[in-house]
Amino acid sequence: MTMLWCRMYAVADKLGKYMKETIPMAWSYSSMKDFSNCPRKFNEIKVKKNYEFQKTEAIIYGEEVHKALELYISEGKEVPERYSQFRKIVETLNGFEGEKHTELKLGLNGNRKPCDFFAKEVWVRGVVDLLIVNGKTAYVIDYKTGNDKYADTAQLKLMAIMAFEHFPQIEKIKAALLFIVKDRVIKERYNRDDLPELWARFEPNLYKLRQAFSTDVWNPNPTGLCRFCPVKTCEYNPDH
Repeated sequence: MTMLWCRMYAVADKLGKYMKETIPMAWSYSSMKDFSNCPRKFNEIKVKKNYEFQKTEAIIYGEEVHKALELYISEGKEVPERYSQFRKIVETLNGFEGEKHTELKLGLNGNRKPCDFFAKEVWVRGVVDLLIVNGKTAYVIDYKTGNDKYADTAQLKLMAIMAFEHFPQIEKIKAALLFIVKDRVIKERYNRDDLPELWARFEPNLYKLRQAFSTDVWNPNPTGLCRFCPVKTCEYNPDH
């Protein structure tokens, strides 16, 4: 572990309780990504709830594929013909040894200890598409039906953190982003000793989120995607 990561984690650990108090809502990988992409949009949709999140066709397609793969592993239901190109992948995963958990909902409290996904004290949430626990080794799998151009392994890191915390017997995790449409796999490996470094990956954005809540300043991040944003009150939205 690098000295920089160690220092960042040490500072973050001391500020843990304070961060919990000043982030008045549970966060997740997706919500943190939304905040990083545009704090103003995050505030309007996730915090103030002035606008509803709009599902695109790509999101709906992804949800349908996830459900089909989940049901194949958890209930043995055949993958529908329209998703037949994914059968080989899910059959391979189902052949792995170990206890399989599909769409597993996990939560951690403000002390970064395990709690129920829906618990009142939950501080961070995550859903693992597929977790396979085989003794001291586990597999964390995340299916992706979108583009692999901007692959982000932060989601794997957060799911690994949660798996380590909820399953104390796990010492090693083999994680993978499966871009099942693009036929690409991005692999990472983590050991339990990596937990401080894994947490440090999220500390900069947690600090920014805490500052946003403390100051109630949610700056916009104008991009070419503003024309698709539902926040019509923003000056960068063409429909403003």
